[in-house]
Amino acid sequence: MAKTGTKPNYRRVRPGDGVRVLEVRVEKALQDAAKAAGGRAWKWSSPGQRGVPDRIVTLPGGRTALVEVKREGLRSRGRLAEPWHPDHYEPWDHPALSTLQADNLLALAKLGQRVAVVDDRDQAWEFVAQMMADPGGGA
Repeated sequence: MAKTGTKPNYRRVRPGDGVRVLEVRVEKALQDAAKAAGGRAWKWSSPGQRGVPDRIVTLPGGRTALVEVKREGLRSRGRLAEPWHPDHYEPWDHPALSTLQADNLLALAKLGQRVAVVDDRDQAWEFVAQMMADPGGGA
């Protein structure tokens, strides 16, 4: 028998209230941050190729990055014993990535592409700010 009831109102979810923010909310924050910086965060769909990053972020000055987005607090793979933070680990070491996603991020990085994993709405804004602060533009 199917459960009945109302869906949770995700619009009321706030960071730190014990409720996980859905991946779509993190993606929206990334889109908003890119747009505020004068750029775009394009959805990347690659039929026939699984494990590609979710978004291609393009910003003024030729700044481009391939970004995998995860929902806040997701730690499903358990590759690391401590919390993952972008300043301490490479993007492909994020514990929520599948092996295929990690391999693809590493392959793209070896080709000289800027890659990232964003798993928090504030982190999305920080990442775009870091991209804009990079005087070299590209990767």
